[in-house]
Amino acid sequence: MESIEKDILAERILCKWLSITSSIQNERIVNDLTYNEALVCNHLMHQGELIPDYLTPSELSKRTGIQKSLMNRTLKSLNERNLIEYVEGTSDKRSTPVRLSKTNLSLFLQEHNKNIRLVEEFMDFWGPEKTMNVFNSLKDIEDAAKKVLNK
Repeated sequence: MESIEKDILAERILCKWLSITSSIQNERIVNDLTYNEALVCNHLMHQGELIPDYLTPSELSKRTGIQKSLMNRTLKSLNERNLIEYVEGTSDKRSTPVRLSKTNLSLFLQEHNKNIRLVEEFMDFWGPEKTMNVFNSLKDIEDAAKKVLNK
Protein backbone atom coordinates (compact mmCIF):
# COMPACT_ATOMS: atom_id res chain seq x y z
CA MET A 1 0.00 0.00 0.00
CA GLU A 2 1.45 3.35 -1.01
CA SER A 3 2.03 5.98 1.68
CA ILE A 4 -0.61 8.40 0.33
CA GLU A 5 -3.21 5.63 0.11
CA LYS A 6 -2.32 4.50 3.64
CA ASP A 7 -2.76 8.09 4.93
CA ILE A 8 -6.16 8.41 3.24
CA LEU A 9 -7.32 5.04 4.58
CA ALA A 10 -6.02 5.90 8.06
CA GLU A 11 -8.02 9.15 7.94
CA ARG A 12 -11.16 7.27 6.90
CA ILE A 13 -10.74 4.68 9.66
CA LEU A 14 -10.22 7.45 12.22
CA CYS A 15 -13.39 9.21 11.01
CA LYS A 16 -15.41 5.98 11.34
CA TRP A 17 -13.94 5.32 14.79
CA LEU A 18 -14.82 8.83 15.99
CA SER A 19 -18.29 8.60 14.45
CA ILE A 20 -19.02 5.32 16.25
CA THR A 21 -17.70 6.50 19.62
CA SER A 22 -19.58 9.81 19.28
CA SER A 23 -22.81 7.98 18.48
CA ILE A 24 -22.42 5.74 21.50
CA GLN A 25 -21.45 8.64 23.79
CA ASN A 26 -24.27 10.87 22.56
CA GLU A 27 -26.83 8.09 22.79
CA ARG A 28 -25.93 7.62 26.48
CA ILE A 29 -26.20 3.85 26.66
CA VAL A 30 -26.29 3.93 30.47
CA ASN A 31 -28.83 6.05 32.33
CA ASP A 32 -28.72 5.27 36.05
CA LEU A 33 -24.94 4.85 36.18
CA THR A 34 -22.09 6.87 34.75
CA TYR A 35 -20.14 5.24 31.95
CA ASN A 36 -17.21 4.61 34.33
CA GLU A 37 -19.50 3.11 36.98
CA ALA A 38 -21.02 0.74 34.42
CA LEU A 39 -17.56 -0.17 33.12
CA VAL A 40 -16.28 -0.99 36.62
CA CYS A 41 -19.41 -2.99 37.46
CA ASN A 42 -19.09 -4.94 34.23
CA HIS A 43 -15.50 -5.93 35.09
CA LEU A 44 -16.52 -6.85 38.63
CA MET A 45 -19.46 -8.90 37.33
CA HIS A 46 -17.13 -11.00 35.19
CA GLN A 47 -14.59 -11.26 38.02
CA GLY A 48 -17.39 -12.51 40.28
CA GLU A 49 -17.39 -15.73 38.25
CA LEU A 50 -13.71 -16.32 39.19
CA ILE A 51 -11.65 -16.89 42.29
CA PRO A 52 -10.91 -14.49 43.82
CA ASP A 53 -14.22 -12.73 43.12
CA TYR A 54 -12.76 -9.26 43.73
CA LEU A 55 -10.31 -6.80 42.18
CA THR A 56 -8.10 -4.10 43.67
CA PRO A 57 -8.60 -0.50 42.57
CA SER A 58 -5.23 -0.70 40.78
CA GLU A 59 -6.31 -3.80 38.86
CA LEU A 60 -9.56 -2.09 37.90
CA SER A 61 -7.65 1.01 36.73
CA LYS A 62 -5.40 -1.12 34.57
CA ARG A 63 -8.26 -3.13 33.05
CA THR A 64 -10.55 -0.17 32.39
CA GLY A 65 -8.03 2.55 31.56
CA ILE A 66 -9.60 4.80 34.19
CA GLN A 67 -7.03 6.96 35.99
CA LYS A 68 -6.52 6.02 39.64
CA SER A 69 -7.84 9.32 41.01
CA LEU A 70 -11.04 8.96 38.95
CA MET A 71 -11.23 5.28 39.90
CA ASN A 72 -11.27 6.22 43.58
CA ARG A 73 -14.17 8.65 43.01
CA THR A 74 -16.00 6.03 40.93
CA LEU A 75 -15.57 3.39 43.64
CA LYS A 76 -16.68 5.84 46.33
CA SER A 77 -19.84 6.60 44.35
CA LEU A 78 -20.54 2.91 43.74
CA ASN A 79 -20.01 2.16 47.43
CA GLU A 80 -22.38 4.97 48.49
CA ARG A 81 -25.03 3.45 46.21
CA ASN A 82 -24.40 -0.05 47.67
CA LEU A 83 -23.31 -1.41 44.29
CA ILE A 84 -19.90 -2.57 45.52
CA GLU A 85 -18.48 -3.72 48.81
CA TYR A 86 -14.93 -3.59 50.12
CA VAL A 87 -13.34 -6.95 50.84
CA GLU A 88 -11.47 -7.02 54.16
CA GLY A 89 -8.89 -9.56 55.23
CA THR A 90 -7.13 -10.15 51.91
CA SER A 91 -3.38 -10.61 51.57
CA ASP A 92 -2.95 -7.24 49.78
CA LYS A 93 -2.37 -4.72 52.57
CA ARG A 94 -1.70 -1.80 50.18
CA SER A 95 -5.29 -1.44 48.99
CA THR A 96 -8.70 -2.83 49.77
CA PRO A 97 -10.19 -4.90 46.95
CA VAL A 98 -13.82 -4.53 45.88
CA ARG A 99 -16.52 -6.79 44.48
CA LEU A 100 -20.10 -6.33 43.39
CA SER A 101 -22.53 -6.15 46.25
CA LYS A 102 -25.63 -8.28 46.09
CA THR A 103 -27.54 -5.57 48.00
CA ASN A 104 -28.28 -3.29 45.04
CA LEU A 105 -27.14 -5.49 42.16
CA SER A 106 -30.46 -5.12 40.35
CA LEU A 107 -29.62 -1.49 39.44
CA PHE A 108 -26.51 -2.58 37.53
CA LEU A 109 -28.18 -5.64 36.03
CA GLN A 110 -31.02 -3.48 34.72
CA GLU A 111 -28.51 -1.28 32.85
CA HIS A 112 -26.48 -4.28 31.74
CA ASN A 113 -29.50 -6.15 30.39
CA LYS A 114 -30.63 -3.02 28.52
CA ASN A 115 -27.22 -2.91 26.81
CA ILE A 116 -27.35 -6.62 26.01
CA ARG A 117 -30.72 -6.03 24.29
CA LEU A 118 -29.15 -3.15 22.32
CA VAL A 119 -26.32 -5.40 21.15
CA GLU A 120 -28.88 -8.08 20.22
CA GLU A 121 -30.66 -5.49 18.05
CA PHE A 122 -27.39 -4.89 16.21
CA MET A 123 -26.96 -8.65 15.83
CA ASP A 124 -30.47 -8.99 14.39
CA PHE A 125 -29.69 -6.16 11.96
CA TRP A 126 -26.43 -7.79 10.82
CA GLY A 127 -27.51 -11.42 10.76
CA PRO A 128 -25.43 -14.37 12.03
CA GLU A 129 -22.56 -14.30 9.52
CA LYS A 130 -21.93 -10.58 9.68
CA THR A 131 -22.28 -10.67 13.48
CA MET A 132 -19.40 -13.16 13.65
CA ASN A 133 -17.38 -10.97 11.28
CA VAL A 134 -18.04 -7.94 13.49
CA PHE A 135 -17.10 -9.89 16.61
CA ASN A 136 -13.86 -11.12 15.03
CA SER A 137 -13.03 -7.61 13.78
CA LEU A 138 -13.65 -6.13 17.23
CA LYS A 139 -11.43 -8.80 18.76
CA ASP A 140 -8.70 -7.94 16.22
CA ILE A 141 -9.06 -4.24 17.07
CA GLU A 142 -8.87 -5.02 20.80
CA ASP A 143 -5.75 -7.18 20.35
CA ALA A 144 -4.05 -4.56 18.16
CA ALA A 145 -4.95 -1.74 20.56
CA LYS A 146 -3.42 -3.64 23.47
CA LYS A 147 -0.27 -4.41 21.51
CA VAL A 148 0.20 -1.03 19.79
CA LEU A 149 -0.83 1.22 22.67
CA ASN A 150 1.14 -0.68 25.30
CA LYS A 151 4.52 -0.55 23.51
